[in-house]
This record gives sequence, structure tokens and C-alpha cells, in this order.
Amino acid sequence: MRNSIEWLSNAGESLKLKMKEYEGFFSEFNTSMHANEQEVTSILNANTENIKSEIKKLENQLIETTTKLLTSYQIFLNQARENATNQINTNKTASLEAITQAKTNANNEISANQTQAINNINEAKTTANNEINTNKQEVLNNITQEKNQATSEITEAKKTIIIRTLIFLRLNKAC
Repeated sequence: MRNSIEWLSNAGESLKLKMKEYEGFFSEFNTSMHANEQEVTSILNANTENIKSEIKKLENQLIETTTKLLTSYQIFLNQARENATNQINTNKTASLEAITQAKTNANNEISANQTQAINNINEAKTTANNEINTNKQEVLNNITQEKNQATSEITEAKKTIIIRTLIFLRLNKAC
């Protein structure tokens, strides 16, 4: 009987120590999850800022390219007008056709460059959004895996505690 009581006492102490150990583990786990959440949030915020910065750069490049094209277009038109004025004396019809063709070509070039720049911006946005979504999904998967692992360990710990408690209660009844 003394051996049983002593064994139960030791088992109770062992159980208390295990419970404290699990409490420490869960405290550390919660702290770790909170740190992971903050790190993920920080990374996502940094990615968002980087994407915004890249979009701003692309927008600035578009403005710069458009300005250069418009300046080139203006210079080209000025030269074409000057040439046309000189040719009008000899051939008015040919000069007007040359100006019209030059304007059409310049407009087509501007449209093509603007379309390319817009396509580049849209592609960069799509790539960035895909990367953000991939990162989010990976983080969610990791958190879910950690949660499932912790839940399994809690369940196993509960089973052990219940079994030991039942043994303890049966031994008490037997005594």
C-alpha cells in the first residue's frame, strides 16, 4: 500500500512537471507564432512597398518616354514643316502628303510605345500580385501545419493525463 501511495505521489509529481513543461512549450509556441505573424506582416508590407515603388518607377519611365517622344515628335514636325515650306514652292501636294505621313508615323510610334509601357506595368503588377499570393499561401500553410502539430501533441498529452488519472483513481479505489 505504501509503495502504491508512493508511486501515485511520484506519478502525480511527474504529471505536474509534464504539465508545466507543456505549458512552457505552448507559451513558447504562442510567442513564436506571434513573432512569425509579425515577420510575415513585415515582409508583406515591405513587398507591397517595393511593388508600389516599382510601379512608380514604371509610371515615371512612361512619363519620361512619352515626354521624349512628344519632344522628338515636335522637333520632327518642326523640321517637316520647314522642309514642307521649302517644297511648297515647287510641289504643294507632295509636301502636304509628306506631313500627313510623318504625323501618322509619329502617332503610331507613340501609340506603340505607350501600349508597350502599359503592358510592362500590367505584367509587373500581375507578377507582384502572384508573388504576394504565393507568399501568403505558403505562410498560411506553415501556420496550419504548426497548429495541427501542436493540436496533435496536446491531444496526446491529454490522453496520457487521462490514462494516468484513471490508473490513479482505480488504485485509490482498490486501496
